[in-house]
Amino acid sequence: MLATSEWVGEGHRKAWARLRAEGVRTSKPRVLRLLREANLLTPTRTGAPHGPRAHDGKITTERPDEIGAPTARRR
Repeated sequence: MLATSEWVGEGHRKAWARLRAEGVRTSKPRVLRLLREANLLTPTRTGAPHGPRAHDGKITTERPDEIGAPTARRR
């Protein structure tokens, strides 16, 4: 199944779904373990930050009881 794939590796969810489509019943954790042991999993990204944070997490308003974004009025 993985030998016919056009990708370098496949995720365990996709491999599990392909096995289910072929009639092989197994669990996702087992597929994950076997793919990990055979070093066949897709490489994952580490997720480095893309730049400075937009703000420090403190959102304040100029007056009390004021919402930071405009809200829709009820009629």
